[in-house]
Parts: sequence; structure tokens; C-alpha cells
Amino acid sequence: MKDENEEAIAAEAMLVSIDPVTTSRERYLNLRPEREKIAKATAILEELGFTIEAEGVVSLSLSGKKETYERTFGVGLQKQSHSPGSLNDTNNTALHYWVPLGKPRIPDILKNLVYDVQFPVPPTPFG
Repeated sequence: MKDENEEAIAAEAMLVSIDPVTTSRERYLNLRPEREKIAKATAILEELGFTIEAEGVVSLSLSGKKETYERTFGVGLQKQSHSPGSLNDTNNTALHYWVPLGKPRIPDILKNLVYDVQFPVPPTPFG
């Protein structure tokens, strides 16, 4: 079993898409951040020890070690288990995910590039 501190944890870095000084209607209609902001956020997150897994329209999908998240965003992470509870789940399978113990703080080096970090949780099936 992999050590919890070595496990790669997934998250979404929500990018700052609108320059607060620019208020043009066209800028608000286009929520995608400027290419330069995406490149700068990517470079900084990689320097901090994260791996960029994918680039979305308004976020970067990243992965990294627990200690890297905790050091960078100043918040502890706790591993949680979620049992889907499906009637067809005869194996009693549990999914694991990570939750922040408070609101992640964006470091100064990422201000004006990233406004939040979201940690995905497993879906809850209905039916």
C-alpha cells in the first residue's frame, strides 16, 4: 500500500479569468484567461512541485503530494472514504478522496492568477 504522503492528490486550480481593471463587455463574455496567465500559472505551479495534468477552460487540473498542497496553500488535508451505496455494489467498494481542513490560501506568487483550489469528491449515485 502506498504511503499517504506519497499518494498523488488531484485538484483544480481555478484561474483568474477577468482582469478586475478591464470591464469591457467582450472581456466578460470570454471567461477564458489570457494565454500568458495560463502559462505563468502553469510554470509557477510546476516550480512549486505540482504536475499539470490538463488545462481546462477556467482551471488547471493538477496533482501533487499531500505535503506540497499543505505547504503551498496553508491548509491541512484529510483523507475521506465514500461508499457509493449502490444496490449493485456487492463488493462494498469504498472510494477515497481528500478534503481541505479549512479554506485554502492562495500564496502571493499565485495571486491574480489563481483564485481558488478545489478538491474533487466522488459523485453520489441516485436510484
